[in-house]
Amino acid sequence: MLWLMTIGSLLIVLASTLTPMFGGVFFWLFNIQGRLSKLEGVREEQLVAKKSPMTLTEAGERVLKESGGEVYLKSNKDRLVERFTMIKNAFDIQEKAKDIIRQEMQTDSFEKIKEYLFKEGKSADDIELVMGLRLRDVVLESRGIPVQRIDSDKKDS
Repeated sequence: MLWLMTIGSLLIVLASTLTPMFGGVFFWLFNIQGRLSKLEGVREEQLVAKKSPMTLTEAGERVLKESGGEVYLKSNKDRLVERFTMIKNAFDIQEKAKDIIRQEMQTDSFEKIKEYLFKEGKSADDIELVMGLRLRDVVLESRGIPVQRIDSDKKDS
């Protein structure tokens, strides 16, 4: 038992001696560890291409299809599109689409999609973004505005 106390004392002395010399390094490593732990939730798989306008990547298209989100949007198209009557510009349509999907998640008809999210380790944010962008496209197309034209209109002005 005495040898354990001796080793413990030596470690305390060693740590107190080395801390001033390597304290900056320890702080730097601790800082990096904190940053890495924040990144743990960052997905390797990007669902959306961050360009104007935002579009689904292959992974996003796959999630939309495999989750049943695409079928859900098609079967509820008229009801969902009606909710956009007062909204005029593409950005507001895009943001409203995500809000509507968030509201739809609370309905019983969304259960299969939520089961998919749980089984695949996806988040509600993932499906909100993926289905929201597709709903945005559906609304714009219903108004005769192709998504590709949104960005080209800015360049022509």
